[in-house]
Amino acid sequence: QRLSAGPFVEVPPRRRNIRIPVSSRRAAMAGLTLYAPCRRRVLLMHHAGWALVALTGPRSVRGPRAPWAPSTGQGVWDALSEQWEARFGRIDTVAIYQRPQASRSGVSVLLLSEDTPVAFVKLRQDDRLQGAALALSALESRPSPHFEAPVPLATGECGQWRWLAISALPAIPHRPPRRPPLVAIVNDIKERLSGAMPREGAPDHWEPMHGDLTPWNLRRVGLRGLWLLDWESAGWGPPGADLVYYAATASVLLGRGFRRHEGDDEAVQYWQARVARRPITDYDCELNLELRRILAVEGAGPVPSPVPPTDR
Repeated sequence: QRLSAGPFVEVPPRRRNIRIPVSSRRAAMAGLTLYAPCRRRVLLMHHAGWALVALTGPRSVRGPRAPWAPSTGQGVWDALSEQWEARFGRIDTVAIYQRPQASRSGVSVLLLSEDTPVAFVKLRQDDRLQGAALALSALESRPSPHFEAPVPLATGECGQWRWLAISALPAIPHRPPRRPPLVAIVNDIKERLSGAMPREGAPDHWEPMHGDLTPWNLRRVGLRGLWLLDWESAGWGPPGADLVYYAATASVLLGRGFRRHEGDDEAVQYWQARVARRPITDYDCELNLELRRILAVEGAGPVPSPVPPTDR
């Protein structure tokens, strides 16, 4: 029960799906980096909050202090904790990320030793981690010159839960890049994943893709570091699928406008179908409704997008 005892504070204010350890200054600073806001106002507030914790310590993290009741059940959680400590050494505390969507199970855990991140662990009850492990292994053996990706460190399971441990981001705030080299990034993904990902019946003309290329997963860390995170949706999709989805999500969250290009029709239809299947009761339903509106617009745009009220 040691690693679930906390104490933790839940952030951000609306979603409250991240539990920040407030046992020390550095632990709280590391935990706050699990939040990946995109909009300028939220980014400024988040960076200011991180700097305040660095200056004054965890007492500046507002909210009730409480332990965490693991969604795995306490017995499984304790067994998982033993597995992680056998692999990474003593873990002093953790920061916890729970998916805000009610329809998506799973939890991710930032492991801290002496208040320093040693691994980021994804816990799932389905097989999606297998694709992420394949993609990250391919990128480890042949890194991209245009972005960094986490390195797979270990895998395991306990009961119905499977886990994948990967290297953690540097423990500093991050942000969406202003002008990312998207075409080069997508080309690198196609080249490196083409021999690593099983096709599983995908049409012959489909290409390897990240599958969730968005401003909250493509992050500028420090002055020059560019990281591409969350590879669970890696697989095969129609040509241009990653570029279309990034453009649509950036339109909603960053106000950049969405422009359809010649040859995008199949990719747009692909995302229309995928977004339409998402439950309207999930936390991010406003984002998905706005994506549906943008993707449904015919013609070449650009399509302006009002920013929905979300704490992304």
